[in-house]
Amino acid sequence: MRLLVILVVAWYAVEASNPACEQYVECMAAVRTKQQGCAAQEELALRNAKLPECDAAKEEHLKMTELLQKKAETQDKCVSEKAADAVELTGARKNKCDKILAKIDATTPAAPSATTESEKIKRAINRGQKNKVAKLQHRACLRETRQQRTKCIQLSKCCPAVKQCEKDGGFKAEIVSLRKNIKEKNKSCRQAAHKNALAQKSQQRKQKKGKKEQDKKSKKKSNTTAKPTSAETTTAKSLEI
Repeated sequence: MRLLVILVVAWYAVEASNPACEQYVECMAAVRTKQQGCAAQEELALRNAKLPECDAAKEEHLKMTELLQKKAETQDKCVSEKAADAVELTGARKNKCDKILAKIDATTPAAPSATTESEKIKRAINRGQKNKVAKLQHRACLRETRQQRTKCIQLSKCCPAVKQCEKDGGFKAEIVSLRKNIKEKNKSCRQAAHKNALAQKSQQRKQKKGKKEQDKKSKKKSNTTAKPTSAETTTAKSLEI
């Protein structure tokens, strides 16, 4: 899948004549690669929950991944085609964009997660908290994706074709609707997971209480068996006399 993305991006970059547009296409390819990683982490968190409500949420997330991929491919093609015929930037705008291009490396990965975030993930791993690990990793991944997307936004200001292609896309309404469904499904998943966690804790408390009561009864029975009765004591004394 990643190889296919690289080949497609390479072809689009050749077609585009505007350097900013070329870098924009490469930048968005890096964003999509990161998004795929984030989606895989989120899917893992949902799968670990092993609940019907979370399975439903996972299905919606897969739909969104496919839709965003389709939108990205359409937009990259559009940007490359329009950039090939675009008028070159001149004057102050060109100078400003030259500085942006010199400053931004579209393919450089975003900064790694903050130290505190990494420590939280490490602690969760050591404690065997699979769900928490997946959630923390997903959160860090989203942050890094936003950082990468910020680069793309800066580059888009120097590529007029981006704005034209966003208008021609026609994916906005579908994405908004799907995001609403995902929000509802995620809420149902969280509620079900919370309810399941409470049920497990309650069951653990009952088992712990039952074990304590059983140990108490066993100890009491053991003490009763070991201690001689008054009748046994009297009989023993009579035999001694």
